[in-house]
Amino acid sequence: VSIIDEMIKKAIERKSKLVADISKMKKTVEFTDKEKLIWGKLATAKNFSGDLNDYYQKIKKSHFLEQPIYIPRSEKLIAAEKKIENEIRKFERRLKSILDEDDFNKLKQHSLINNLITTKELRDPDNMFKSKSDLVKDVGEKSVEADTGKEYFSPVEYRRRLKEIATIEYDTVAELNGAKKTAEMLSKRMIKQGDKDAVEENKDILRQIKLRRDISKRKLSGHEVEPEGIIGIDDVEKLAKKILNKEYHKVDELKQDKSRLSKIIEKYKNTSKSADENLEEIKFLLDRVNRKLTTEKSNLT
Repeated sequence: VSIIDEMIKKAIERKSKLVADISKMKKTVEFTDKEKLIWGKLATAKNFSGDLNDYYQKIKKSHFLEQPIYIPRSEKLIAAEKKIENEIRKFERRLKSILDEDDFNKLKQHSLINNLITTKELRDPDNMFKSKSDLVKDVGEKSVEADTGKEYFSPVEYRRRLKEIATIEYDTVAELNGAKKTAEMLSKRMIKQGDKDAVEENKDILRQIKLRRDISKRKLSGHEVEPEGIIGIDDVEKLAKKILNKEYHKVDELKQDKSRLSKIIEKYKNTSKSADENLEEIKFLLDRVNRKLTTEKSNLT
């Protein structure tokens, strides 16, 4: 019996606490700023409650207009709207002559055109979309920036890139032609930054690149292809990390870096007795590079 009495006592205490909490919550409830514009609490009501009789409605029917106010548009506004609509139609007609019918219908379907929009300036449809040659040029310029990682392109780096472009193996003639364009853009960049002498010194390599027709691996006549200077394990590791952090836009860039890494590893093996031991220590890094190059090549082809 004492256990049952204890349970009843606790239930009564929980109920009393719940009622007190509800009462406290009702005392602190207030209208929001928007609700205050519509409803008000009667002076006789001490606290906010759920009883509608404790409130009155502030907003009245007289607050609404019987008929909406019509503001006539000026002649200048009407003329401006017509001008905008005519420009939109003219733009759509010109765009339709450039795009395929399916692409044009998709633009209308997704409301990308045929909408009254505000622009800072009217654009000529011919200048709104880049041509294939412009896109290729942009990708080439981005690849040059990505390869250097800085604004200044050193003569040593310039010569090394030219040698790789001239000797690397390509899968297709299109890749070879893309590499030729990259060499041309690199030369223009060197001239622009004031290193015209570097371009003049390497004009023979540039000539061999322009005349190249064979996509298989080849050697430069009268030039050393192998990396110059003493190679250390730090050089191998530095190049491997650079490849891992690099974003590739063209297949020939990827092949150039792969060839460069192979050459530098081969020369390191020929000049250092502890090469195999040191290369084993960074094997995990070289494996990551190989996986990245394989994946990137499949994505670009």
